Amino acid sequence: MKTRLALLLLPHLTFVSLSLAQAPPTAAPTPPAAVIPGEPVELSQLRQQYALRALASSKTLAEQYAVALGNLSREVGGEGDYEQALTAQRLRQELADLYAKSLDDPTLSNVVVLKAADARPSGTVSYDRTAGDLTNWKTVGSIAVWDVQKMVPGKYNVVVTYSVAPMGDPPTRMSIYSVSEDQITGGEFEFYEDSSLAGAAMNRRAGQVADTGGWDKPAYLQLAPITLNRTSARFAVKITRTRGSGGVMRLKEVRLTPAKEGDTPPPAAPPDGSTPPAPAVDEVTKINESRVARIQQSIKPYVDAYIDKVNKLAEQAHARNDEEAVADLQVETRAAQRLLERPDRISAVSNAAPPTTSLRGQGFKEWEGATYISSVNNTGDEFLVSYQGESVPVRLLWVTCPPLSVHGGAQVKMCSDYFGLEPDDIYLLGKQAQVFTDAFLQGRPLKILTRGTKDPDGHLLVAVQLEGVGDFAGVLVDNGLACVNTPTARAKNPRRFEEMTLSNLKEREKQARQRPIPPGAWAVSPDQEKPAPPANTNTTAN
Repeated sequence: MKTRLALLLLPHLTFVSLSLAQAPPTAAPTPPAAVIPGEPVELSQLRQQYALRALASSKTLAEQYAVALGNLSREVGGEGDYEQALTAQRLRQELADLYAKSLDDPTLSNVVVLKAADARPSGTVSYDRTAGDLTNWKTVGSIAVWDVQKMVPGKYNVVVTYSVAPMGDPPTRMSIYSVSEDQITGGEFEFYEDSSLAGAAMNRRAGQVADTGGWDKPAYLQLAPITLNRTSARFAVKITRTRGSGGVMRLKEVRLTPAKEGDTPPPAAPPDGSTPPAPAVDEVTKINESRVARIQQSIKPYVDAYIDKVNKLAEQAHARNDEEAVADLQVETRAAQRLLERPDRISAVSNAAPPTTSLRGQGFKEWEGATYISSVNNTGDEFLVSYQGESVPVRLLWVTCPPLSVHGGAQVKMCSDYFGLEPDDIYLLGKQAQVFTDAFLQGRPLKILTRGTKDPDGHLLVAVQLEGVGDFAGVLVDNGLACVNTPTARAKNPRRFEEMTLSNLKEREKQARQRPIPPGAWAVSPDQEKPAPPANTNTTAN
């Protein structure tokens, strides 16, 4: 047996030993220079280049010997010759380490490198050939997939190479077609084995990324190890949360490296075959969870005291039969309770929309689970929704978007006066509002609030709300795509909540106009420095 092992390894042992003697013990991905004291740098570089060429030219032979060593180890081990089996394993590992250090070769070291160029992206994700990155990770659900063959089953560490800039890239030029976006970057993603086979559900890992200093400044995120049970697998990276519209990250690669003893163990499978435990999370997520817990502990006394005061005010309002105020205060109480449950949202308060008062307490009925219907006849503020199997034409309360025709009569003049633009520009703005509404509402669950009243054209007057966004009318105002209405003679005594709603919308408009690059119509309006005139319409009538 010893003779067979020696004959098998003899042609390659000399090459391995000489190369290992010159390579310092490091796992760096680039070949280290074995510098001899007193040796010129040029000579060291030439020697290193020669070693690399020698390694590259013998790669096929090295692969063959690695396979032969693996087979031999199993064969002699099965015959009980454990000494020879261990020797073969050691030599195979030395061969793998040599190529891992010099050529970063996955064939010998069992490293699986999911490169950006090999991915199949979908959603907004695209491959940047110049940078070699997967970029434009801007929407939840955007995904990249890799199919890998000839893997060695076992436990693997997961390292993600990515980069994040402080802010997303702004548009190169602004026009009436442009819609201002929140260019905040960073967010959360999930890396997982995309399979319904046994064990795959255990290989889901959550990751969170933030500013690394620039799109060209890569960083490394190590996730919890995974365990692979098959020789082929499909892997995926999917965005689960975005912090803004600037892009979550640029992804260079995901590297799976065989784990060694002492590494963090993967989550154990449930013994009874029941639902697997929650996915393991990386250290960044753990730190964030700890931060949230500390914030929650710090703000609880203040939130509790605030809720007590609001409840006392609600009791006083009830005593004087002011049910409108009671409804508003109850909404405020629930908002404070939600803040205590999710204190991490405090960081987003400065960017949040101004609070609105209760609509349910003002005679509005709620339609939960409505959906937007795309149609060429839709406009920015008039469109079709589906609710309980019926198609319903609706129009937004409190705002007016420009019409889709320069012959829109009074509505064109009103929008032209409001934004200080020519009728042709108003038509273009109307087209942009139509496109924006279609893209923003498509595929999202909507909450419709209405009193059941209609406008002269038969559109149901509604407020449209979205989870995590709020009132859609405010979104249009934020992007300079809608005029804020004022009550008409038909609504001589508008309710207090409507006054507050219109006041909030005007405040959002003011903030939009004060941005460094104003959005929508305000980007090209000659009256940008002047206060916008009020818009009159009947959409606020009760």
